[in-house]
Amino acid sequence: MSQKRTKTKKGETKRKRGKKKGRLGNGEGTLVWRGKYWQARWYKNGKLVSRSTGTADLDEAKDFLQRMSVIRRGQDDRAVVQKLTLLMSANLADVDTRLQTIGIPVRDLFRLYSEAPNRHPVAPRTLEVYGGQLNVLNDWLRTRHPEITSVRDISQAVADEYIADRAKDASPSTVNKDLNLFSAVWRTLARKYGLEYNPWSEEHIARKRLEQKTRRALTHDEVQALLDNSSGELRLMILLGVSTGLRLGDILNLSWDQVDLERRLLTIHRTRKTGAPVCLPIVDDLFDALKAQREATDSPFVLPEQHARAGKSSSPSVICQSMRWLFKRAGIKSQQDGGQGNKRKAPLATFHSLRHTFVSRLITRGVNPAIVREAVGHSTMLMTEHYTHIDAATLQAALAPGRG
Repeated sequence: MSQKRTKTKKGETKRKRGKKKGRLGNGEGTLVWRGKYWQARWYKNGKLVSRSTGTADLDEAKDFLQRMSVIRRGQDDRAVVQKLTLLMSANLADVDTRLQTIGIPVRDLFRLYSEAPNRHPVAPRTLEVYGGQLNVLNDWLRTRHPEITSVRDISQAVADEYIADRAKDASPSTVNKDLNLFSAVWRTLARKYGLEYNPWSEEHIARKRLEQKTRRALTHDEVQALLDNSSGELRLMILLGVSTGLRLGDILNLSWDQVDLERRLLTIHRTRKTGAPVCLPIVDDLFDALKAQREATDSPFVLPEQHARAGKSSSPSVICQSMRWLFKRAGIKSQQDGGQGNKRKAPLATFHSLRHTFVSRLITRGVNPAIVREAVGHSTMLMTEHYTHIDAATLQAALAPGRG
């Protein structure tokens, strides 16, 4: 059917299909163009029912309307019901043929997930990372399986193939992050879009074992070695990391209006990764360093040089290079073999190790884990446990007689 477009007085674009503007009837209901997507409409018990098809593609919208027609007409129309039944039950032992969703284009997965009101709330930057992960999946599908355009066509076999390919170049941790995100996306969209099968769940794909510990907590002597081999803003950055547990991005963007030297409090209303607020006391060593820095600079940023080095986007990559140099100078091994056939080096100690050190110190000294979780802005207790690395020697020292 030909498609025409006209502009209204306000410049808005209207679409014409058939005799009525933005409408398409098929005898089993009506498709109406609303905003960016086709909307399906039909009458049930004398009342008008409307459902968004979630697609701008006319054929996909017709397919959606037909399936909804089958659902609402039940078993009266045996021919149509039989057709749908065969589609859903063909080769029941083979999950490749199972209907997984109702017409969600793969390219729209991230948009639908980001707009879903029931998804887990995260900071905008984290949501961007999720978008990147889903784009990797989308690009892989276009290359390896160009015939797949709808989420319903992503079978267990295809999911297994993707993870196998991903594991060739990515670390086990990265693969697990992909699996956890995809599983959450399918689970979040399940109710609204009818995803009956989640090929990414732990039930169907086991998570990779993380055999090597990465970004471990540092010992007292190692932290002291870092401080002894650094000066200026780099030394203050180390003190901030080990004394507050803040992530590198939050430290690089730390401003003086977040530092209350009079009350000795450091307050961030919205951390960059999770959006969680944190309020932390300023310990003596950090207080002295911050006070000296405040007298030495009139910049609104606590670390103006490091902030400028990171750039407008506050990318920590250049800072991470300085940290690798500093670890080497302090005699601390910062990298290890990737393991499990991975040729890439895996991080053993990075700036993030200071965050692990902060959490481990608090737990070792008997601070309630719930308080630790609030201090570092963790969303769950499991994440706090992930950051806790207490070996036998550390525990023995913590319980030694005479410890205050």
